[in-house]
Amino acid sequence: MKNSLNKWRKHQILQKDQLLAAALPPTRMFTERNFFDFLARYSTVIVKPTTGYQGMGVIMVSAQGNQRYSVHSGTNRQILSGPGNACRHVKCW
Repeated sequence: MKNSLNKWRKHQILQKDQLLAAALPPTRMFTERNFFDFLARYSTVIVKPTTGYQGMGVIMVSAQGNQRYSVHSGTNRQILSGPGNACRHVKCW
């Protein structure tokens, strides 16, 4: 079995270096509060699993206005109404 660090742990290690930390995107563990805070701040949020590779499991959520959210994963795209529906969709993915 291969011993590897998950993405969150790697981010924490990289963030300890001042030079590297400046180049890292804002990152938080997935919680409903963090999800809603990031959507409000950035309008588009990338959600990545802590494990996985080659883009598998990556989801992009973009606020479209009028409480509508575009959710992309791979070649799939859905438009959902309400931030709660978008959050539930991401959590269930």
